[in-house]
Amino acid sequence: MGKLDLAEQYFTRLLKELSPNNPLLGKLYKDLGELASLTGDYDKSVQWHQKSLALKNPNALVGILNDDEHRKFS
Repeated sequence: MGKLDLAEQYFTRLLKELSPNNPLLGKLYKDLGELASLTGDYDKSVQWHQKSLALKNPNALVGILNDDEHRKFS
């Protein structure tokens, strides 16, 4: 098992143990996004980074989703 796989295991375990309002959750999502990017899983990386941003600014994700919906109908 490589170091990145091991890191993902630890991050995933920590994610399961943290409460939904834990202040470390945003940082963990960001770290999972960075890890996914390092492994070449860019779609997963974007998902984790969006979760991180949503915790920092709950309205930011709404703006992103609205922009995507607007492009579909333009």
